[in-house]
Amino acid sequence: KTCARYNAIFSPPIMTFRKIATENNVEYFIRLGLYGFVVLLLIYRLCIVFSFKHELVNGESNNLWNAMNVAHGKPIYSNPEALPLEDIQYTPLSQFPLIAYAYMLDDSSPYYLYWLTVLGRLTSLIANLLTVGFLYRLLRRGFQVSNQIAFSTAILCFATLTHAAFAIRPDALTLAVSVAISVGMFDAIQNENNRRIWLLSGLSALAFMFKQDALFLLFPVGLFLLIERKWITLAFSIVAFLAGLAICLGLGHLLFGPYFLYSVT
Repeated sequence: KTCARYNAIFSPPIMTFRKIATENNVEYFIRLGLYGFVVLLLIYRLCIVFSFKHELVNGESNNLWNAMNVAHGKPIYSNPEALPLEDIQYTPLSQFPLIAYAYMLDDSSPYYLYWLTVLGRLTSLIANLLTVGFLYRLLRRGFQVSNQIAFSTAILCFATLTHAAFAIRPDALTLAVSVAISVGMFDAIQNENNRRIWLLSGLSALAFMFKQDALFLLFPVGLFLLIERKWITLAFSIVAFLAGLAICLGLGHLLFGPYFLYSVT
């Protein structure tokens, strides 16, 4: 019975084009329509990735410019008051993939900027797909939502993401990391594994290192602990998070120089 219940709750979404015994005609056609919707969404997003459409949202050109400069020897954080001014400075982890692409690509190629843009947007697309998977798992494991509803909800959330989530910005990576940590946190809370909760609370500071507003994405976990009146767990989680944040900021200062804290805080 335990194994059957586990399989019923945690089984993957049904990915068959055949009608199954437990669904009627309406449910079957809704499921097929949802599959078609997913395919159209992916085609649309891939077209944007490879179209070289300039500046999906504000900040893309700034991130590309910064990555190319770092690849040519400029420090990732410089004096934000010195010319030429950088409009936006994000925390470092979200910039690493784009900087790595800028290093690997041949900057003498006429397609250098094109492929750098494609790889940056493709990274955001992959991160968003990971977020959909994490969200599905959160609904199934954390809230024990039915297979079909969890799958449909995750896909609809993917559909509501705006261009900003698919652009060369830290939003997609930040969302993926935040949801992944939330999945682990809710799982640890259900299993009453306090050590794992505190460990993940400390690691949640990494989400801040992708983008500063990631703190708001992790807020529901703390609110859940507050509602459940897990006072000691909540207190230790806050302490663990602050300790992790202090370590991340300290390492950032040591690795990226004196302008790091001035740029990201």
